[in-house]
Amino acid sequence: MLKHPLLLSLLAAMVSIANAQTITHGPIIGAVTENAARVYVRTSTATAIDIVLSTDSLFSGPATFSGATNAADDSSGIIDLTALQTNTKYFYKAVIAGSDSSNGSFMTFPLPGTVSNFHFAFGSCQGFNTVPPTNDPIFDQILLDKPRFFLQCGDWGYPDSTDNMPFDSSFFAADPQKIIETYRARYSGAQVKNLMSQVAIDYIYDDHDYVNDNTSRTSSSYYDSIMPFRELSFPASTRRNSIDAYYRFFPHYTLPDTAEGIYHSFRYGNVEVFMCDNRSARSPNLDALVWQDTAYFFITPPGHSILGQQQLQWLMNGLKNSTAKWKFVITGVAFNKGYRDVINAMSGDSSIQAVDLFGMGTVRSALGGIVDTWSGFPADQDTLLNYCKQNNIRNVIWLSSDSHTSAIDDGTNAGFPEIMAGNLAKPNSYVAYFMANADSLVPEVNQNFNVWNAGGQGLGNFNFNDAYGRIDVYGNDSVQLSIIDVNGDLVADLMLYDSSVVGIVSKRKLPGNSFDLYPNPATNQLEIKLNYPELLEIDAHTMIIVVDIVGRKLIEIPSMLHPKNVQTVDISKLKKSMYFLVIQTEKGNYMKSFHKR
Repeated sequence: MLKHPLLLSLLAAMVSIANAQTITHGPIIGAVTENAARVYVRTSTATAIDIVLSTDSLFSGPATFSGATNAADDSSGIIDLTALQTNTKYFYKAVIAGSDSSNGSFMTFPLPGTVSNFHFAFGSCQGFNTVPPTNDPIFDQILLDKPRFFLQCGDWGYPDSTDNMPFDSSFFAADPQKIIETYRARYSGAQVKNLMSQVAIDYIYDDHDYVNDNTSRTSSSYYDSIMPFRELSFPASTRRNSIDAYYRFFPHYTLPDTAEGIYHSFRYGNVEVFMCDNRSARSPNLDALVWQDTAYFFITPPGHSILGQQQLQWLMNGLKNSTAKWKFVITGVAFNKGYRDVINAMSGDSSIQAVDLFGMGTVRSALGGIVDTWSGFPADQDTLLNYCKQNNIRNVIWLSSDSHTSAIDDGTNAGFPEIMAGNLAKPNSYVAYFMANADSLVPEVNQNFNVWNAGGQGLGNFNFNDAYGRIDVYGNDSVQLSIIDVNGDLVADLMLYDSSVVGIVSKRKLPGNSFDLYPNPATNQLEIKLNYPELLEIDAHTMIIVVDIVGRKLIEIPSMLHPKNVQTVDISKLKKSMYFLVIQTEKGNYMKSFHKR
């Protein structure tokens, strides 16, 4: 039989192409510290893999870290990068036989205790209408913001949406293959991939990406306007599957005790971040709702805990022993202590519990949802607040998600200053708006619940766009909490200042309209008008500064505001973007955002 050499060569090439390994997911950078990081990669088949790292984009003088993807882990692998330079930008790519990933970049963190200006972003609740996910412009906006790191705080993809509760309680997490598919989906969306290729990420699951809606350690709460409240139990292996998958498929920080969940902490300069797992050790929510005659009463049993005693003690010890100036605590659900007033208004009142909420269920079902927050676990909430006060633990700030909306409280209602950002890519729930207007929307309640006093979606505005939380840290002086929408517009913000006396965090008591910027958006000139110059303490040392969204100082001029109170700033040379104007005084900084068009 004759063998045609050209045909044989062509067949050999086709076989080679068919057998070539490719990078299918990642690389994704996580667990970044001042001198290390971790990289997750998935390949078409298990293979050896190198992560090539350089401090310049041309990869001159690169360092190579070798690892492998494993067949038992869905052809995935996590490679450790060590002995890195502090506070340095690195370019990286993954290399396997016949295939390179596209180049990415990240920055290592400064040494613990380093005082610096920086910002980071966080948020939760990203629904997948398709797999791979498409049309999630919120991640384009976050990338434009250039945060030092991004915290994904749960409900990433809603893999539990395939369950038909309560008729089909085949929880997705009971099937390890379904969990694997959820991680593939999360890493495949073009816009979130673009973000993760340039910004270090950390992640903590919440209910929908842990097991199911409103889950505890052992069960998922179910309630509607017809069926009685009940807990649907799942096997212990289901919980274990979610924890193990996180360990295998996400480039995570050190986890103190995976028997109790995936909670952990990390340092960035003068900041410490505590990522709490508020699902895998939680008591069942509905243990605190007791049916008596015609209504549910909120009565918490002994030991009713949202974190479990081991994790709660870890958090308290961590806050007490932390040497960081600013301590951020992250949990999926709202901490806001003001929600207790909402629970108490519903508890035991059958007429209120029967009210229909515009086709979205009854007040009774809303009660079942709101006990999923920290206020449904008052013993843990009070223990933590009292511990911080008794031990003079200052500058604790809460970041929460889950609610499909965003809002801020200065601590008056919440207990700690808190920013809630729970609508990355999910229809808005209007929760803060509904509570603030309860008396007109549900007259039977006969009161409002203005528990987010520093603004938010539906609070003085009608902005219900997709949004995320932005946290600006200004050294040891102050922290700004901001809600930014998908268009880059500022929804609400709050400036907090270091508490130098007993207390948690202090804030400047200034009217919300202390100064105005107009026009906004502006083209060539921006005018500043002081409304309360005596409160801003303007003097000869006051400066006006314009910074971009990554904190770079672009304009700095002496203030001429006092006593004229009006000043024009030339912004004609700025590019089209969002900026911040800062009035810098010896007593503190005052800031507002504006857009250049």
